[in-house]
Amino acid sequence: MLDDNDCKVNAISYHPSGNYLASCGSNSLIYIWDLSTSKKIRTLEGHNGTINIVKFSKDGNTIISGGSDDKVIVWRNVFSETE
Repeated sequence: MLDDNDCKVNAISYHPSGNYLASCGSNSLIYIWDLSTSKKIRTLEGHNGTINIVKFSKDGNTIISGGSDDKVIVWRNVFSETE
């Protein structure tokens, strides 16, 4: 499943429901995966370098990420749009 990233995976975070997974790595993208289908459902772009940490909020609607670009990004309503 994570092979679709074509990059080194640095961190993952499970959605509180257990149905989704967020992954991040060396290609400056965050992917959200539907674990029931093993499909990527969303790609988040905004960092300018390796992303080192990704974490779902307790309610599962927000993701926080931090990277080598010294940015911390709060991604709100991450399920409002899907690919």
